[in-house]
Amino acid sequence: MIGPVAVLALTTSLVACSTNDDANPASTSGDEQVSDVDLSALGEPNPAAGDPVLIGFGAGFGDEGQAAGARQLLDGVQTAVEYQNEYRNGLAGHPIELFTCDLGALPETAVDCANQFVEKGVAVVLIPVASNGGSIVPIVTKAGIPYVSFSATSLEELASPDAFSIAGGGIAGLGSVALDAEKRGFKTVSHVLIDVPQITVVASSVGNPLFEAAGVTQEVIPAPLGTPDLTSQLSTADGDAILISGDAAICASALQAYQTLGLDTPLYVQTTCITDDIAKALPGIFDGVYVATSLADSEDDGDVFAAMVEKYAPDEDVARQPVEAGVFAVGVSTLISFASALEGIAAPTGEAISAGLEGAGVQPLFLGDPVTFDCGEPILALASSLCSVQGHIVTLDADGDVAESQFYDPTDIFAEALSR
Repeated sequence: MIGPVAVLALTTSLVACSTNDDANPASTSGDEQVSDVDLSALGEPNPAAGDPVLIGFGAGFGDEGQAAGARQLLDGVQTAVEYQNEYRNGLAGHPIELFTCDLGALPETAVDCANQFVEKGVAVVLIPVASNGGSIVPIVTKAGIPYVSFSATSLEELASPDAFSIAGGGIAGLGSVALDAEKRGFKTVSHVLIDVPQITVVASSVGNPLFEAAGVTQEVIPAPLGTPDLTSQLSTADGDAILISGDAAICASALQAYQTLGLDTPLYVQTTCITDDIAKALPGIFDGVYVATSLADSEDDGDVFAAMVEKYAPDEDVARQPVEAGVFAVGVSTLISFASALEGIAAPTGEAISAGLEGAGVQPLFLGDPVTFDCGEPILALASSLCSVQGHIVTLDADGDVAESQFYDPTDIFAEALSR
């Protein structure tokens, strides 16, 4: 399972492709707004008081390939902040405020953001998914600021003290794809992903033995950053299925090449690939696609999510179902899951946040049912910051809606793969 890079960039994990009225219960007919969303799902207000707590947020706003996804991600986080502050007592009773920073696409821009987070004195850095998060982690954690991601994309994010990846994202996505490929009888999966060393190293060193543990071979096909045409890379894919992961630019280029070449090879994508822009540019591209994601359209969380969108982002072109809402929903899930795990802390300090996450025990991933996360005991010795490896493989229909969803827990094949 992400715009941000998934993890593997690989890493993450979302779907924002549906723009039809069926996917969004709030639709407009003439001058009349019609909605069947029940706002009572939000519950009773429990507003936060006291002094605000500052949370650092970053995404690639200034990078042309990532900007659209970054804005959707920020909109999702901001919507969750408004809900959390009004209905769930903020963070430890304090209203949450965001300090946002443009991560760009280069390590030096991420370093600049990290230094701004330290200077601003944020309590925690919350970056759902980024291609250059590894440049931020050493700086902020050294300053006593925990780093929380939805989907880690680098070794620094995966294995640093005071770094937490609450959802498995692309790492879990690899495990889910491996198990799903085995189930469907695919022998080889060609993995097209962004050619950034910190990502390709993880994809190969973790992904290859992981697929082997499931009886499947992974063929890694690096896609150079910024390459607008990946036809030559896609033409070399010999697998029984193709997996595409990366930021919105890589995904758009790879999916354009897939369509140009007229391929009918079964296609997996990380959720960062599923954006409204891509769906509009490449009509029908997501029909029958398998999406590796941490999210699911569960009923209870889904009702709350729909009400949140209706109340706080009614003018945004966002589906009211979590999976179909894509990157926006990842932003929501990250903030709410993080805050829910910390309901018992006395004060929102960096030290208390790290201790609270480590001691929270098993927590439900908001919008991910039945996915859970636990940031206490490491799931993987070599990736101690990873709090979950569970995920879903979601099949989309011609309208970009969820046609089928399968939950996977690849913990056993992770243990087997990383013990080799």
